[in-house]
Amino acid sequence: YVRSGREKMDLCFVSNISPLSQSFGFGYSSRTCSSLKLFKSRVQPKVEYRGSVTVVSSLDGLNSLTEKSTDARGGSNLSKSELIELLTPEKTAHKLKLIISGKPVSGKSTYGPKIQDKYGALHVSTGDILRDEIRRKTELGKRIQSELAKGILLSDEFMLELVKKRLNQMDCMERGYILDGFPRTVKQANGMIECGIEVDAVLFLDRSDEDVLRWALHRRTDPKTGMIYHPEFNPAPQDDGELLNRLEKREDDEECIVRKRLMQFSETFPKLYKHWKIYKVNTAAGRPYIEVFRDICNVIEQIEREKTEKKEKTKKSSSKNSDHSKHLASETRFA
Repeated sequence: YVRSGREKMDLCFVSNISPLSQSFGFGYSSRTCSSLKLFKSRVQPKVEYRGSVTVVSSLDGLNSLTEKSTDARGGSNLSKSELIELLTPEKTAHKLKLIISGKPVSGKSTYGPKIQDKYGALHVSTGDILRDEIRRKTELGKRIQSELAKGILLSDEFMLELVKKRLNQMDCMERGYILDGFPRTVKQANGMIECGIEVDAVLFLDRSDEDVLRWALHRRTDPKTGMIYHPEFNPAPQDDGELLNRLEKREDDEECIVRKRLMQFSETFPKLYKHWKIYKVNTAAGRPYIEVFRDICNVIEQIEREKTEKKEKTKKSSSKNSDHSKHLASETRFA
C-alpha cells in the first residue's frame, strides 16, 4: 500500500485473502524477489482506495491504477506512469553521498528512508547509530548511555569517529549514504573535510517556522508503530479507540523548546554547510507527500547529472594535460 501518512510512504503488498505477518517491498535480495513471485502467484490483482491509503495487492495491481492518482492530502495529480516510476526502486544503488538537513520537523526522518528505498544509498542517522550501540550493549554503547545519563554532551571528536566508523563499513562504501543529524557543529563539518568524508551535496528540506510550530505542537506519536499523526495534516482514525488512547506527545514538542531549536538552526545553518552546494526542496506542511518526494527525486537526478558532468570535464582536462606532456616530451627528444 502507499500510505501517505508522515512516517510511511512505502510500496508494500497486502493480501485481500488474509492478513500477512510481513509486508514485502521491492528489495535487492533474491529472497525478497522469490517472496514477491510466490505472493504474486497467490493474490489476484486488486487496488482499493481507503482514505489516505491506497492498497495494491500485487505487482500487477499497479497496472490497475486509475490514469490519475491524487494524494490523500490533495493538490497533486500524478499519472499512473509517474506514480509507478516514483515508487519503483532503482535496479542498482546510485552511491549517493548526501547530507539531508532542515529545521526541526521538516521531514528528514520521513524522506531520508524513502530516498534509501528509491536509490539504495543508506539513510545514516546519528540518533539511530547511538541507539543501536546502546541496544546491543557494546562497550561503546555503555559509554554513550553513561554519559547521556549524566547529561554530558558527546564531544565533536567522538561523534566524528562514530560517523566515520559507520561510513567505512562495506554497505555504505558500496551503496553510498544519506547523513541525517550530522554535522551539527562547525567543528564536525570541518572535521569531515579534514578526514576526507565525501559529500556530493546538501539536500535542504525547507519549511517555514510557522509550519514547524503547527506540526510540532500538535503531532502525536503511536509508540507501538512509530506512526506520527496530526489533527490537520494526518488525522488518526477516530474509530480506533485503542490507538487514540496510546498516542503520545514528545517531551520536546513544547513551544519554548521548538522556538529555541529554530533559533539555533538559523544561527548555525549558514556556517555548517559552507563547504558544499545546497539544493532546496519545499516541504511546506500542506504539500502532498508524493509531490514533495517527486521534487526530491528531481533534485537528486540534477545532482547526479552535475556530478557526471564534473567527472567528464575532469577526465577531459586530465587527458589534455597528458597529451600536452607527451607532446613536450616528444619535442625534447627531437631536440
